[in-house]
Amino acid sequence: MDPQALLPLVAAAALAGAVILLAANGELDRVGAWMLIGGWFLFALTSPTFQFPLALRPVGLVLAGAGALLLRLTCTDPPRRVGSASLPTRLLFVFVVFVLLGCLQSPYGPSNLVRGVEGVLIVASALYGVSLGLGSWLVGGVLAAALANVVLSIISGAPEVVPGVHGDPERLSGFMQPNHLAFAAAIVLIGVAGLWAGNRRFRLLLLGAAGLATYALLASRSRTGLIALLIAVGVAGAASVAPAARLRAMAIGLLALLALVPLAGGVSQGWFDRNDASGSNIASLTGRTDLWPPVIDLIKRRPIVGWGVDAVNSPAGEKVQEVLPGIGQAHNAYLEAGLMGGLPAALAWGLSLAAALVGSWRLPRLDPRRFGLIAIAVLLELYAITESSPAWFGDMFICYVLLVAIHSEARAEQAAAAEVPSSDRARAGGRARAEQPIPAMGGAR
Repeated sequence: MDPQALLPLVAAAALAGAVILLAANGELDRVGAWMLIGGWFLFALTSPTFQFPLALRPVGLVLAGAGALLLRLTCTDPPRRVGSASLPTRLLFVFVVFVLLGCLQSPYGPSNLVRGVEGVLIVASALYGVSLGLGSWLVGGVLAAALANVVLSIISGAPEVVPGVHGDPERLSGFMQPNHLAFAAAIVLIGVAGLWAGNRRFRLLLLGAAGLATYALLASRSRTGLIALLIAVGVAGAASVAPAARLRAMAIGLLALLALVPLAGGVSQGWFDRNDASGSNIASLTGRTDLWPPVIDLIKRRPIVGWGVDAVNSPAGEKVQEVLPGIGQAHNAYLEAGLMGGLPAALAWGLSLAAALVGSWRLPRLDPRRFGLIAIAVLLELYAITESSPAWFGDMFICYVLLVAIHSEARAEQAAAAEVPSSDRARAGGRARAEQPIPAMGGAR
């Protein structure tokens, strides 16, 4: 076995040891919390890559779901009602319901419902975990998994080692598609930017993580990843600046970007001029736009119910397969959502992401979550143009679900704070900071 493939096994063994020790001490709430966080990390680590056994993906989701259930049964304090009235969360529920209906009508038969249940476990684990104050731990799990995949891809030095795919030998990919490696690198860089101000002691480590992620992003030669990251960080950065200084900051950023163009020209020319094996180039988004007409035809055939998960790989996707043999998705998240659950699912998913972006922008400028929420929302919006994964149950989808959950938590807190008289707000804030969430991490409550 590849020594690098032992990583999830070592993590699973460590998690199992911690769970056994906690269970022996009767701390079942902490057991549930570690199961939830550990399962979330395991799925985030294995979902974008073929380096680990595929069975670890559902194992991670089942572990996270079991942890959430155990927390529900053992937690004495009721969870906060995160997002109960949040528009993005309600639209997320609509999306999942219509996808489940599509799974029941899938060409694979009702067995496709298993894939739909994976989506339910992702959504339930994220929303319930955030409602118990574990949001920062779930985000940390995603960041750790993204950094691990970046490091493992750099160590492998492999060009797109994906079953049935022969990629450009000059593009670093590791055991995943280059755009997914670039997405992992972008997540790390956004995380570093968000953590930089409040973590002076760890800035050397943050710089190291940023250096590795930058190398992986550039070596992947992912146009989607580079453009989406620059726009996402630029928009989030502009949102973080006081309105009076925003125009000046945007002008300085634009001038800095223009100054870098001559330096980056030699590197970027190869990215934007490259063709794939079929001769497709950037004008067709490397052949992606050729896939969309037959995908739209499939959606027209089932505009309300949809085809369930993995429709392109099913017998119904034969016309799509003829365009590019071996393709497994629509390479557009909005179209993929329409394939899975019909037009209602596509509309619900798109509006949910847009509403989360708008709602995050409306958070107080000093809210520490605001930068990351806006950056991730913009990153997903742009990746959705060329990738199905933001709406498909995988590495980008879990970021979307966490975005919705944490945005809903932040908006609920903002609404609650507005109802508290100003004379009591400072005392309420002090009590909230003194309370420790379940982590369990701080012991049973």
